[in-house]
Amino acid sequence: MAILLNSENFLILLKLIAAHIIADFVLYKNLWDEKNNKDILSSWRLYLHSFIAAIITYILVWDFKAWWILPLMFFTHVGFDGLNARFGCKLIYFLIDQICHLIIILLSWIWLSNLEFSNIYHLFIKIFANVKIWIFIITYALVIWPGGILIGKITEPWRKDIEKIFSNGLNKAGLWIGRLERILVLTFIFIKYYEAIGFLIAAKSILRYGELNKTNEENIKSVDIQKKTEYILIGTMLSFMLGIAIGLLANLLLEKV
Repeated sequence: MAILLNSENFLILLKLIAAHIIADFVLYKNLWDEKNNKDILSSWRLYLHSFIAAIITYILVWDFKAWWILPLMFFTHVGFDGLNARFGCKLIYFLIDQICHLIIILLSWIWLSNLEFSNIYHLFIKIFANVKIWIFIITYALVIWPGGILIGKITEPWRKDIEKIFSNGLNKAGLWIGRLERILVLTFIFIKYYEAIGFLIAAKSILRYGELNKTNEENIKSVDIQKKTEYILIGTMLSFMLGIAIGLLANLLLEKV
């Protein structure tokens, strides 16, 4: 671990990541702005972007012996970003694109740092053998997926009534709001910043209050507004309660291992 993250080796990794951020995001041009995305591989913008990415990486690494980084970064950006743009840069393709770039960055770092693959292998073995890391992984997975399903099942009878009256919300917005708030609650519990949970509840209450006031201005029946308020309150309390309970249980387990 010390060999992998000594100051010199770690600096190389940081430079590679910085070059990628600058090329792919700071100086990034929307490659899919072409009139026909099917012709993106023949677009000069793609090759200019790839050339800039290669040059920036080489300049930041600043190792004359690492000439191979120029064609590597150029052709991987042409391939990965070209396919990403070809499919319209949808979320799944964007994530695949970035994961592929990350793999290339890690492989380049290993080669530039003269690291042995056995060191990397032993590091991953050590990480996956760490009980605390598995507790974190399982805990976050619980609040994101099973937790959301459980809350959805509990509130399902009331949700059907609400959806008949209020059907103008974003698709699955409530699901993602619940997931994000439970992730934040869990994180605050892990870092023992419990007062932030109160601020989170207050912030959500203010936003919901404004939404309900707007609904009231649209002359929707007060009884319907009351139903929506109660539904939101039940869902919010269940979400926070679940996040807090799982977080506290995880903290107890972390103290025991």
